[in-house]
Amino acid sequence: MYLRPDSQTRLVLGDSGRGALYDLRSGRVYWLDAASVNALLGLALPPGIQGESEELPEPYGSVARSMIDKGLGQFSSIPVANDWVHWPHTRTYNPRSAVGIRPSLAWLEVEAGCNLRCSHCYGSFGPDLISSRLRIASVTEERRPAVRLTPTDWLSAIEQLAELRPVEESPRLVFIGGEPYLNPGLETLMESAVRLGFAVEVFSAGYPLRDANVQFLRTHGITYATTVYSHSASRHDAVTGREGSHARLVRNLRKLLDAGVTVRVEMVLMRINQEDHERTRHWLADIGVQLGPPDPVRLKGRANESLLPELQWEVKYWQTAPRFRTSVSSFEKALAGNPCWAGELAVTSGGDVLPCIFERKKVVGNILRSSLKEILYGDSSRLLPLWSMTKDSIAACSGCEFRYCCGDCRVLGADETCDANWEKTPRCTYDPVVGVWEAPKSASLRAQGPNNSMQRTALRAAADAER
Repeated sequence: MYLRPDSQTRLVLGDSGRGALYDLRSGRVYWLDAASVNALLGLALPPGIQGESEELPEPYGSVARSMIDKGLGQFSSIPVANDWVHWPHTRTYNPRSAVGIRPSLAWLEVEAGCNLRCSHCYGSFGPDLISSRLRIASVTEERRPAVRLTPTDWLSAIEQLAELRPVEESPRLVFIGGEPYLNPGLETLMESAVRLGFAVEVFSAGYPLRDANVQFLRTHGITYATTVYSHSASRHDAVTGREGSHARLVRNLRKLLDAGVTVRVEMVLMRINQEDHERTRHWLADIGVQLGPPDPVRLKGRANESLLPELQWEVKYWQTAPRFRTSVSSFEKALAGNPCWAGELAVTSGGDVLPCIFERKKVVGNILRSSLKEILYGDSSRLLPLWSMTKDSIAACSGCEFRYCCGDCRVLGADETCDANWEKTPRCTYDPVVGVWEAPKSASLRAQGPNNSMQRTALRAAADAER
């Protein structure tokens, strides 16, 4: 007799002997200790068990009852193939494993200039780039000049993305900057994107917005996204570098909401606003906007360590406990590619293609020199190997039982040389070797981008010494 798992049940094993049961039907993920894992494998794999199910010794009996009660399995005289079990360190890196994944999110940086000069800006955008109408500074390490994309170039990129999109799906297309509203052709491009079937969003700093812009967004069903740094006008303005930006943003938010435009608001957590999230969330709720958890600042662009929030505030938004969800689509994606990068790309105002808007140094192509299809899927593609970085390929994650349900941020796992992005993000405190969620003990390890392997080794040694 065997305990036959449901067709939507997966068991993922970790280095510590612990495991995680993924219920792809309900989305729940159950964390199992080593004894429960061994009992489950003994129940499900040949030679199975002898006798009646009511007479099973512990822990076999409790494991079987739990599986049946949760709808994760049932007894059968026929065993199931063991492909529902995923063992650690058995999947090797394949740089083209994500070839079947289509673009699901593209960030189009249609403008490098911005009315504001935010202290943490990942792209170092600002007013100094507004007047550079014909040529801009490249995001590449050499900072070489790059021709600014024309409206025709942008339209071609949008049409190419439409040809590559998944069948019967509406990928997200985000128009961003800099400040996208400084591009006079923005609404023409957004209208084309809507017509081609994209779910369109414009991500603005919330400073320039006319009544006609609001009406356009409402008419075309376009989402308006922005960032609020605090309920406090003085702290918000201190981040943006422009007095009055908070008042202007609030005025525009009310205008958008009154018109029935869908509004999405984010918050970046920094030292200056580390204590503001709850008050800002309630303040925005009174206006009519929901605010989710903040995103701790990344050390990119103008951001530096002085902006980092104190550890006690930042760790609230780390992965410090097994709070996970799963689904058929997310599980299949995690087997084929990276849960963060796969299916995503950014195009800068100079035509450079990046795997992520935060990964400014890893340029994988330019749409003025190659088609997006070639950049994404060509034999010499530099983006596809990044999309294909499953958690099985990432140091410390390959032996983790949560590797197919855990999110990721490859930018946080990268070093400054950008030669590799194979490190575990420092915002996860789980040690899969011993199967323990550790308390954050080293503030040094939270800053992404240890510059080299020697520095990473030193930081790990320092953290070990604190234990």
